[in-house]
Amino acid sequence: MKITSDSSIQIAAPLNTAAAAGAPEVQKPRVVQAAAFSGEISQARQALEAMPEVDMERVNAMKDAIKNGELLTDNASLAAAISCFYRP
Repeated sequence: MKITSDSSIQIAAPLNTAAAAGAPEVQKPRVVQAAAFSGEISQARQALEAMPEVDMERVNAMKDAIKNGELLTDNASLAAAISCFYRP
């Protein structure tokens, strides 16, 4: 699936063709335009672009909670979670 800058979607679907009787089937891609979804995709893209990458308000609240002793951390659990995240 390919999403282009003009918000249209192109879906490559296989199209079965045979050159002659008994010849092996050849798969040729067929492009289907899904313009019906372009408005919805455009709205979703705009909403996503309006969101910040990092919720700094939430980050600062967590930092303050840790600093004030309101949120306790379990170093062993944190280390295990980090290890699992980066494990291939």
